[in-house]
Amino acid sequence: MQYFAPHADIIDKEKEVLITVALPGMTKENIKIDLLDNKLSISGELKKEEVTEKERFVTKEIVSGSFHREFKLGNQIDSTKIDASFKDGLLRISLPKSEKASPKAISVK
Repeated sequence: MQYFAPHADIIDKEKEVLITVALPGMTKENIKIDLLDNKLSISGELKKEEVTEKERFVTKEIVSGSFHREFKLGNQIDSTKIDASFKDGLLRISLPKSEKASPKAISVK
């Protein structure tokens, strides 16, 4: 079985961390997301296109197989409010920061 690592963007915003993973050709049913010990794990499988005995690939550049990506989150994420959506081949995971992780101004007395 072939393995691949999809590309991902991570944006650290003021109130959330946003992870976007490029998964062209996938369906949301083939994607699994888990959170354990402050590690976000994304895995799945992209089925390869089958060809018959009378056919052959002239060029094969589209990846297929299983993938697994893991991201260490730290303690600032509120795991009860994580949200994921999948549209147009992009998996977007919103990881809201907890209130205690927000920067607070401290006045000098």
